[in-house]
Amino acid sequence: GHPGLYIADTGNNRVQMVDLTTGIVSTVAGNGIAGDTGDGKPAVAAELSANAVAVDPSGNLFIADEAHYVVREVWAATGDITTVIGTYGSQGTPGEGDGGPPGAALLSGPQGLAVDPAGDLFVADYLQGSTFGSGPNVAGSRVREVSAGGNPVSATTTSATTAAPPTSTTTAVAPSPSSTVPTSSTSTVPTSSTTAALTSPPGPGYWMLDSGGTVYNFGSAPAYGSATGLGSAAAMAARVGGGGYWVVSPYGFVDAFGSAATYPLSAGVPAGSAVVSIASTADGKGYWLATNTGAILTAGDAVDYGSPLEQGIDLAAPIVNLVATADGYGYWMLGADGGVFTYGDARYFGSPGQLDPALPPGGANSAGRLVKPAVAMAPTGDDRGYWFVAADGGIFAFGDAGYFGSTSQLDPFLPPGGANSIAGRLAKPIDGMVPTADGRGYWMVAADGGVFAYGDAGFVGSLGADPPWFPVVSMAAS
Repeated sequence: GHPGLYIADTGNNRVQMVDLTTGIVSTVAGNGIAGDTGDGKPAVAAELSANAVAVDPSGNLFIADEAHYVVREVWAATGDITTVIGTYGSQGTPGEGDGGPPGAALLSGPQGLAVDPAGDLFVADYLQGSTFGSGPNVAGSRVREVSAGGNPVSATTTSATTAAPPTSTTTAVAPSPSSTVPTSSTSTVPTSSTTAALTSPPGPGYWMLDSGGTVYNFGSAPAYGSATGLGSAAAMAARVGGGGYWVVSPYGFVDAFGSAATYPLSAGVPAGSAVVSIASTADGKGYWLATNTGAILTAGDAVDYGSPLEQGIDLAAPIVNLVATADGYGYWMLGADGGVFTYGDARYFGSPGQLDPALPPGGANSAGRLVKPAVAMAPTGDDRGYWFVAADGGIFAFGDAGYFGSTSQLDPFLPPGGANSIAGRLAKPIDGMVPTADGRGYWMVAADGGVFAYGDAGFVGSLGADPPWFPVVSMAAS
């Protein structure tokens, strides 16, 4: 096999490899859905989360899944994936399981990996805090070692002061041309199935949030600050009534800025779940959090009107977004397959969720079908309709929501530059959208911070010409 550069594509729940001989990018693990299925089967079909990667001298690929407290391995000889350290969804105490077999050890938050020339695996196990609404707790964080061949786990160093490393895209380089981790025959750019979308009333300016917690302001949107202390960021929401916003991490930690305040959560984030969206209540004195597994958490004066998890619904695809009705007495939840779940006074106006997003484009799949996963939802101001946007920029309008244009006819998978840098072409997948105040237009934002305006939405700036280091994951309007 060719030498490769391996990339933990955190926001898209995949591991990518760049073939250093041919330059082709391919998916080597993950199907784009966060989860734990697929052990003992080909890695490219498995559900996973990826925070860091490392490759041993034999070409075996290790993947750190911080959200679910495990390390998984893709075997070079077969291309199959297995869980080698930790138990999915079970967070351990510092050093729990040291001296025993890797499969019996419990991890607190594996954020980094490294392999030495002998094949010993080192895990940066970061202790997450237990108090929701505040930043992580680093006390008890440590580096743990698994000797080549799966010998007992040991704690090699401890630290109570080392800050959390970023949890966005990280890379590993295969140590030699002998690596045989399986690769795809075609180059792909994955699209997100878990990214949170725009969840706030529109205005003459907007903010963007990247996965590192940095907030960027445009137009008349004030600069209130960034949430880089969270370690990683999943979504943001503007406070209804103005004056501030919230930023939430995948673990449910919330930072408030401006006039926004934090409140105790109704419960902790369920095991095996990650927060993907946040929405303000109508008076700005509370908020809802939604997880990819369909759970609802409330804070302040937010009311729990129900959720797929409470109803025992077996989701066909993860939840990617939550948006509230204008009066605050209900909300919609959107699945990556386009499925819509309504609660409280939120009304159902339609969905492409019954259509197959796996079908090839063209024919019956060109008229209303999802070609790429749904990533965002936005209601009209009168709550009598809503839009979806897919990762390829396709717009789906229901109820009284008007169609004003989309980027779906353009190819997001062409290399940037040339024809792919002008005329609204996508260089990166769309992550979210927000409507204008009168419902006669909307903005869309891409992972590189590019903004696309339609209808009466005015363009007031973007990051597209100078993309941030971490991908943009959310946007809110002032």
